[in-house]
Amino acid sequence: MRPGTLEIATEVAKVAAAPAGVAERAEALLAPIRRLVPFEAARIYLLDMERRAEHSLVSVGYDDRVRSYQDSPQHIDEIEMLGLHRGGPPMRLRDLPVPPETISGWVDYLRPAGFREGMGVPLTTSDGRYLGILGLNTDNPHHPTDSARDLLGALAPTIANALDPLRSISAAARLVDGAIGGVLLSRDGQTHHLPGLPGHPLLATGSRLLGVAADQLEGMAHTAFLAPYDEDGHDRHVRVTVLACPDLPPAHVTAAVVVASTGDLSRLTR
Repeated sequence: MRPGTLEIATEVAKVAAAPAGVAERAEALLAPIRRLVPFEAARIYLLDMERRAEHSLVSVGYDDRVRSYQDSPQHIDEIEMLGLHRGGPPMRLRDLPVPPETISGWVDYLRPAGFREGMGVPLTTSDGRYLGILGLNTDNPHHPTDSARDLLGALAPTIANALDPLRSISAAARLVDGAIGGVLLSRDGQTHHLPGLPGHPLLATGSRLLGVAADQLEGMAHTAFLAPYDEDGHDRHVRVTVLACPDLPPAHVTAAVVVASTGDLSRLTR
């Protein structure tokens, strides 16, 4: 390990565990990353390939012309061409599968701005969800080094966990009193694993309850209602809590739906 590796990894882990917003954690990550790679400019952003859009969490060192390119459809196209829109190892300019001269963003924007090397680090959470990219540019063609590239690749899941927009909604879902199951609900009605909670028969894809949950949430941050449940042989109710997800990639995930025990319903009947 290069000198300071343990300290850098520890600081990244501390930022990931900090009780702060996504943008605040993204900004705090730049300090330990700069000790690893002496970058002139850096940007951390989330990608929504379904909508072909990106959401910048932090950006430093780029001029207006480069930032305009980074916000353009051309940038999304080149990310896709290079395969950075999915999980994988970090790639420096000299690691790319195509000559740098064929990349318009490099030739027309980044190199004229004075950069001589760059690296994109795909960010995938520890449970396998792709979020976006950590991009770095240097004015020295020898940086990032091989060891810095490899260490950032090893730290990428921790960095992704720190920037996960679903982290707060998952934590809120686990705080629902008496929670016994939950899912993430997408725009198309599909369900996804909600970290920290098991699934539930009422929350299977195609369940009528999920349609009701989406309708009840319309225009609200959260809502709750009772639902009948007798699939286990008991005629009873469960309490359903619906929490709106933040409007950040992955934008196809719209809500967390949590099933919980009701507690005492007094004499309420079906």
